[in-house]
Amino acid sequence: MLLPVLITADPAGGFHGTAPDLPGCSATGSTHDQTLAITKLVIEGQLAEMLGKGEPLPQGSSLSELAKTIHVPEGTWYEIHFNLDHLEAVARHQQGR
Repeated sequence: MLLPVLITADPAGGFHGTAPDLPGCSATGSTHDQTLAITKLVIEGQLAEMLGKGEPLPQGSSLSELAKTIHVPEGTWYEIHFNLDHLEAVARHQQGR
């Protein structure tokens, strides 16, 4: 599963990561790389939670279309792969708690 992620510089310092296909899913960090890594973990957690609840996962918007509609000059777009088998295992583990 591929999902787009946008990392932007925060005017107050640090960086901000968002996943447009998962409203409210965001993370912050002190460096670009740290923010990207934390954003991936936050997305993974949200996707696993959705799977555990039986909610449908987002299809994953086209990176090229998002880049046209959400223009952030200082932002960097990424297309991140999430392994569904791993997410399902995480969801099963969360349910077993």
